[in-house]
Formats: sequence, C-alpha cells, structure tokens
Amino acid sequence: MPICDDEIRQLADEDYYHAQALLMTTATPIAEVVEGRDLFLVSTGAPFGAFNIGVIKPDGEDPQRAIARAERYFDSRDLPYRVQLRHDQL
Repeated sequence: MPICDDEIRQLADEDYYHAQALLMTTATPIAEVVEGRDLFLVSTGAPFGAFNIGVIKPDGEDPQRAIARAERYFDSRDLPYRVQLRHDQL
C-alpha cells in the first residue's frame, strides 16, 4: 500500500525532531528534551539560541499556545532560543 504525502511529511517531521535531539543532546551532559503533543523542545543549556530550539509540531491544534509554552520553558531557564515552524503553520 503506497504512503500518501501527509504520511511522508509526518514521518519526515518526526525524523527531524529525533535527529535534532540526538545531535544537540550529545553535545552536553545537561541537555534536556521535552516532547509534547504540540511541540518538541531541545535545550543544551548553552547560552546560544541556535543550541536551544523549540519546534512547533505541524499537527498541533494551537501553534500560538505551543509558542507561548516554548517561551516560558526557555525564559524560565534564562536561555536564548529559537522557535521553528513549518511555512503552512503561519
């Protein structure tokens, strides 16, 4: 049975989250990964936004709420961060 485009996108997104987490968390022993229904957070604890990332999942129900959660998470740790969304979430 062939895989449809939506399934391919979902599998690619999930692979991206886990690859990102693997690459980032091996860099430091204090790294942390948090995954929820609407977002995926990777924190290395480093004071660089590129190393602390919030990915808003495309199948989440409320991207604004997920962004606010990512902001609270990183702000509470006093870490710079970046948030990523797919273009179809804007």
